[in-house]
Amino acid sequence: MSSSSSSMILPARTHAMTLGIFAFVVALLVMLSDRYIGPQIDKQVHLDQVREITQVLPASDYDNDPSRTPETATLPNGQIIHYFLATKEGLPSAVILDAVAQGYSGDIHLLIAIDPKGTLTGVRVLSHQETPGLGDKIEADKSDWILQFKGLSLQNPPEEQWKVTKDGGHFASFTGATITPRGVVKGIRQSLEMFRQYHDLLLHPKEAKKDVH
Repeated sequence: MSSSSSSMILPARTHAMTLGIFAFVVALLVMLSDRYIGPQIDKQVHLDQVREITQVLPASDYDNDPSRTPETATLPNGQIIHYFLATKEGLPSAVILDAVAQGYSGDIHLLIAIDPKGTLTGVRVLSHQETPGLGDKIEADKSDWILQFKGLSLQNPPEEQWKVTKDGGHFASFTGATITPRGVVKGIRQSLEMFRQYHDLLLHPKEAKKDVH
């Protein structure tokens, strides 16, 4: 083999070795990430869920960890509902729903807890894109507006009053921002209506699955 051929083969071997080392390092990092970083992320997600649930449902109302027992219900119309089920002494004490309302600037994600009688135990805004200083008053740390829903139901106020005052309803809107509270009120009302209609399915998902089979 000529010296020129050897000089061409050596760089190729070096390149292949470099790629091999790089692939090994990447695989090692992925393995370490799955083993060490992944569990930390899962732990943080769990802690965030626990914190959010305690904001909408008093700790005295349940003795399980709802965040560890997520439920999924398929409604007769095909809609899939993801939620958490709180229990106390083995009996359902509340459902915690993720709901989406339509705001001025996009979706408003809500966490809504409803007890078996259809009464709200709490509502919080998880995320939104509303205008700072106007629509962001739906956040609990910006105003107490969202706190007013605790203890309410479709009977209190009457169902036809589940609108903002500008639309002839019970709930005040914000100065210069009606669309945001209107969307939140509508989203909460729709969640209450859905709970009323599928009460047994949501509170007793295991029995519902048995009936399907």
